[in-house]
Parts: sequence; structure tokens; C-alpha cells
Amino acid sequence: MISCVVGLALALLPHGGNALPSGHLKIMMFYDYDLPRQRGFTNVISGDGASVSTIVQAHRQYPDMVGMPTLPNTIFDRAHHGLFPGWREATDSFVAIMAPLLANGTAVGVFLGERSAAPASHSPT
Repeated sequence: MISCVVGLALALLPHGGNALPSGHLKIMMFYDYDLPRQRGFTNVISGDGASVSTIVQAHRQYPDMVGMPTLPNTIFDRAHHGLFPGWREATDSFVAIMAPLLANGTAVGVFLGERSAAPASHSPT
């Protein structure tokens, strides 16, 4: 069953996306990954349900499908509302992987989630 939760973002794709009409939504994605069911009404593969390698493989098979991977789970320590030790190295490694994918259109961005992973420590009361 396809997830009831739909990840939806408005953005401009540099190559125009796939079957979505011009002038309407530019990005449509789900939080899960079920390409056979989602192809045709989505055009972005969510990193929440697919790894970077799966996104690359799907883009090779369907060049009009692009990805929006999530950050590695070695950066934000959500349980403690902070960063893991080694987060800089993990971020640098992820950027090195993502830079060519963003440049060649395999990926259109990085999905950060629907809410902040590390809330501000000085929020107004």
C-alpha cells in the first residue's frame, strides 16, 4: 500500500521534470519508495524510502525521475537534539557524493524533513 503521507515540495527542476504539466507543481514525491506504483504521477524519488544508490539506479532506468536524498543518519542526533561526533566528516562525505549528482541532474536537492531535526536552543518563549 502506498503511504498516505505525501511529501510535497514546490521547486523548479532544471530539466522540466516528467509528465507533470508545465506551470503546475514541479516536484511531487512520496515518503516511501514504490517506483512501479508511483511512476506517472510523481517525478521525484524520496530519500526517505530510497538510498542514494537506489536513486541513481532508478534515474538510469527512468531519466525523467530524479532524487531528493535525505541527510545521512550520522549527522543529526535527534534523540539528544544535537549533532553526532564526526558530523563534519559525515557532511563532507555526503557533499562529495551529492555534488556530481546535483550537477548532472540525478538529484534536485536534499530532503531535510518536514520539521527541524535540531531545534534552536534560543527559541522565543
